Amino acid sequence: MSATLNRYGVKNHDTSEYVALNGTHTAGTWYDIGIDRSDISSGIYIAHVFADTHLLGVSQYSCEAVSEPFAWTATGSNANNRSIITFSSSFAGHAPNTYTNPNSMFEFGYKHFNGGVLQELQIKFNNTMTFTNAAGRAFRISMYKYK
Repeated sequence: MSATLNRYGVKNHDTSEYVALNGTHTAGTWYDIGIDRSDISSGIYIAHVFADTHLLGVSQYSCEAVSEPFAWTATGSNANNRSIITFSSSFAGHAPNTYTNPNSMFEFGYKHFNGGVLQELQIKFNNTMTFTNAAGRAFRISMYKYK
């Protein structure tokens, strides 16, 4: 992802790189999103979520939210547990009708595995949803690293 400074000195990030969820995600089940410790280096990150799920029964119309900053370590672990990543912003956008707080729609976290197995970023939804990345059935996650 490239970043440039705008006229106010704020970094603008290229959001064209993201993970788009596809397939059925059963409520209450943790799913790997396809990013593990071999994909991103150690550092401080934020996650950006775009949800357009109005055709899935949860009435989010082109909404966005960002997480609290979180630390990511690209090394092995000695425990089998999960660290939850909290989203500090409410959903903003066209109409966050069902969930104004992203933490009530889904949980986002990373799973540590014992014995040097790769940590995985994971997500768990509170409703069963089938994503196709088309309008009304889209959920995308972008990651940004603090420099």
